[in-house]
Amino acid sequence: MNDHRNDDCDLTLDGDADWLSPLARVHYAAGMLLGVAALHTDQDYHRRRLGRHQHWLHGAGTVFGLAVVVDDDAPDGTPDPRITVRPGLAIDGLGREVLVPEPHCLRLNEWLATRDAGALLAGRLDDGRLGLLVTLRQRDCPRALQPVVAEGVNAGTDAVRPARVSDDLALELIPQRPPDSPALRPGWPGLPLPEEAPLTSEEQVRLAEASPAAARRLRLAARLIHSPPPERPLDRTTRHALAEQLARVPLARLTVTLDDDSHANDVAVDNLMRPMLTTPAQLAWLFEAEDSP
Repeated sequence: MNDHRNDDCDLTLDGDADWLSPLARVHYAAGMLLGVAALHTDQDYHRRRLGRHQHWLHGAGTVFGLAVVVDDDAPDGTPDPRITVRPGLAIDGLGREVLVPEPHCLRLNEWLATRDAGALLAGRLDDGRLGLLVTLRQRDCPRALQPVVAEGVNAGTDAVRPARVSDDLALELIPQRPPDSPALRPGWPGLPLPEEAPLTSEEQVRLAEASPAAARRLRLAARLIHSPPPERPLDRTTRHALAEQLARVPLARLTVTLDDDSHANDVAVDNLMRPMLTTPAQLAWLFEAEDSP
């Protein structure tokens, strides 16, 4: 678990946030000469199609697990809270699957010792406590360096390249005051809620003839039909920063009580502020568990 920062492992973060550009795949033919760029295009097509499917049809949130718990196992009795994120599965804000196969933990006082007062100011509450947000997102990490044909003048700078890109994760602890409204909200991160849609005369007639329940569904459908697509920043730097922000899925909100030396004495955890993804399989599983003796 780390703090709020950019990460060099993110190879395709800004591209994953591009939901407007048409996708292209390789069209194979006998005798066609294909290079590295063609193979990347083929991989990118399938990966981004899956990401768009999960983003638009499922949304972002926890599928199961990922409970954030606080333990205090200091042997001498001195408060030493340890924040642990348990295993689980989520879809991040860009539609990417994030599997956490094992617990991840962080000793809060060690983390606080590496932060200056200015870095924590965004999370300071009026009563002196500290608000922290635990977030999760998918991360690509290159590994398995292998020799390659040198492309530059200095062969020592590019004589090896990563042969694999593994799916990884980024857990972050971000100083933040609790918002006025709860973070739990279905839908898509960064996309504003749809406003009342304008209706044509024919559509107004259809609404007037429909039952109250059907009319409400039609009004909601009209909002979706007239919702504008998300705006895409033009420059890569802005797009990358926005993608990193949208990718984060909140897991829990921590409220930390500090002593005079800025050490954590007590930590309150709210796991229920997170967005959850509800699927038919989940509901069937939960109903069966409730009905079982």
